[in-house]
Amino acid sequence: MKHLLILSVCLLFMSAAHAITDPGNTSCASAGFICTSGRDTRTFDLAGTSFCQSSKVKLYYALQYGVTGASSSLLTVNTGSTTNSVKVFGPFASVQSGCEAFNTLAAPIGTFSGTSYNVAIATVKDMYYLVEVTVNSCSGSITMTANKTGLLCPDALPCTDCIGTFQPPAGNYVFSAWAREDGAAPTKTSYTFPKVTVSSGGTIAGTFFTSGPIIDGWQKIEGTFTIASTGSSFDLNLISLTGDVYYDDIRIFPFDGSMMSYAYDPVTLRLVAELDERNYAKFYEYDEEGKLIRVKKETEAGISTIQENRENSSRP
Repeated sequence: MKHLLILSVCLLFMSAAHAITDPGNTSCASAGFICTSGRDTRTFDLAGTSFCQSSKVKLYYALQYGVTGASSSLLTVNTGSTTNSVKVFGPFASVQSGCEAFNTLAAPIGTFSGTSYNVAIATVKDMYYLVEVTVNSCSGSITMTANKTGLLCPDALPCTDCIGTFQPPAGNYVFSAWAREDGAAPTKTSYTFPKVTVSSGGTIAGTFFTSGPIIDGWQKIEGTFTIASTGSSFDLNLISLTGDVYYDDIRIFPFDGSMMSYAYDPVTLRLVAELDERNYAKFYEYDEEGKLIRVKKETEAGISTIQENRENSSRP
């Protein structure tokens, strides 16, 4: 069984046919970013959601552009109802500074209403803009599509424990992960919904599907791709062709290298899983006293116990 721990990532990806929902961005401090890495369009379904129970609900979004005045079009907005409205504030040096000044701002730099319209505001290089959507009608959906020209994709929150930006040199790389289809029939022998693509320099560098046996509900997905000499980055897209798909133990490393990773219990800091060069896990189980009692190994034949320790103390 896969573990969601410090070094183990578990992500849920909806079918492309589903709208992307923005939970939690109901305050300026939790504004949802609109960026080019697969999220230049954000949609919030208003009808039938627990979020939209009454009127006067507000949603907040943030954008950043790396160019000045590249286009007069900042956003294309479909509000779903003529009673919903959009206000744009900025420019700000950061989202935090914008939120701090939000309540004292005299007026937005733009106010828009209608079912579909263009937010025409010239941008300032490397500055942030905050978008406030007032929802007065809980019907339809709100869709916001940003102008891609110069649009940046910043981190929503600062991370003191994160590594620096990953800028891979040209060469061959290995992608490896595990995928699971939500609600798949027990008789299914191979998953058909997970799909992963890697693009570099605007072209698809690799397309990967699951293969091999399903182990404890998870199936491996892996392949190689090449970063061209003209590209300094790549886009990784984890896709569900139908329904919901989970991804876990995602790793990327050079083709001529190898990788091992480790997962620790966030409370006890004990080693609970070790993933080998083939991305197969070894699990460590402990008793209440913290003594290692069992080691299990993930193999193509399933998960097997490879070591078990038991201690008994005789009474005097």
